[in-house]
Amino acid sequence: MVDWLSELLYLHDVENLLFKGFKVESVGEEGLKAIVKGEPFQEGVHVIKTEVKAVTYHRIEVRKENRKWKAQIIFDL
Repeated sequence: MVDWLSELLYLHDVENLLFKGFKVESVGEEGLKAIVKGEPFQEGVHVIKTEVKAVTYHRIEVRKENRKWKAQIIFDL
């Protein structure tokens, strides 16, 4: 989860992409697979008030609950 989110943060930083739609397809020993939707950042259309600096392992929690995945992640801002 941390590696996957870190990759999304990297794409945001390098490619100026914003992500808003996520569909997790699988989570397991091989990692996390998901379909992610988003769009390029556009000044004047999007407002970023606080920038995420990093994804942390601190108190990370990923669980399946009622056939849906839930996660708690703490970010460095």
